[in-house]
Amino acid sequence: MAISTVMPQMGSIAWGAGAMLPLALIERASGALPRVTPTAIAGTLYLAVVITALGYLAWNYGLERVSASRAAIFLNLQPLVGALLGVAVLGESLTPYTVAGGGLILAGLTLTVKGQGKR
Repeated sequence: MAISTVMPQMGSIAWGAGAMLPLALIERASGALPRVTPTAIAGTLYLAVVITALGYLAWNYGLERVSASRAAIFLNLQPLVGALLGVAVLGESLTPYTVAGGGLILAGLTLTVKGQGKR
């Protein structure tokens, strides 16, 4: 019997929501009320649908085509892509530390991928 790839993600989201619930209750008890605005609703829906749901779908699509160990290597690209998007979209500065960190990520990725090919 095959296990659906969606079930582990659903469990992960449920555990995360459960872990955040006490913090939300503490914040609510302090008197803080959320502002329900169209922008807040749109942002929440974007995070839920685009970032979470489509992100998991893309990850599962990739896992159908490559092994989990090989796919996991490329998770290290997320901080680099995030930093580059920050520079391109938000106008953040590209510091020497960002360049050095990106270089180390790419070097590690290259060594790992080339090292796997030698087996």
